[in-house]
Amino acid sequence: PSTLQHIEILTDNVELSHNIFFARNTTDYPNLYPDPITDFPHLPHLQTFRCRSYIKPSLLKPLLEPAAQNGSLEVLELAIDPTFRFPSDPRIRHLLHNAEPIQHPATDLSFAQSENLHTLGLRDFNWADADSHGSVLASTFNGKPLLDWIECFPKLHTVMAYPGMYEQAAGFMLELIRHPSVKELHQSVLSGIMWDEAKKLAAEHGVKLHHTVNFVPAGWYEWYKEGWQ
Repeated sequence: PSTLQHIEILTDNVELSHNIFFARNTTDYPNLYPDPITDFPHLPHLQTFRCRSYIKPSLLKPLLEPAAQNGSLEVLELAIDPTFRFPSDPRIRHLLHNAEPIQHPATDLSFAQSENLHTLGLRDFNWADADSHGSVLASTFNGKPLLDWIECFPKLHTVMAYPGMYEQAAGFMLELIRHPSVKELHQSVLSGIMWDEAKKLAAEHGVKLHHTVNFVPAGWYEWYKEGWQ
């Protein structure tokens, strides 16, 4: 319904997340290759959109743009790595054909820039140069495009950053803590000496720093801790 306000898909299963939005009755497509999607839901009042699996920008745009333009969108969490397990469903493979890498979220995802967005989450990101085989080494990491993206949201105060287990990702968390827009940071890569350094830096900058398991969104965290205890 157009009045829908919250969508939170907490699975990283790309097949499931795509079926939620884009599945079609297989009897309508006996050859399993559906026509281009034209009947996207119109969600101008959407306040929260979270999805832990990759959806390419051309499919995200009609889902998020109306709420962003309306100023309704306040919480956004995306995964941007187009590498995924090859889906068994040929309809989903068709939707994922020509996956679009998101190199500059500030421009590639500009349709999601809401003036009232206050919480931004990003998963599976690393813009370091790939080697000759197309792989990024665990010892190389570049998160600068996320810093640029943060600049697009004047009311932002909370960031969830889950780049993956790259050696230099912990140092990048210190850059996020220093960013003047970030007042609360959820992450899961800091440990040991780096955690101690980050806590000290966060105290100096007035940032609430959390070690949050990567499957628990900001806003659910206190509920999760109480249930776990």
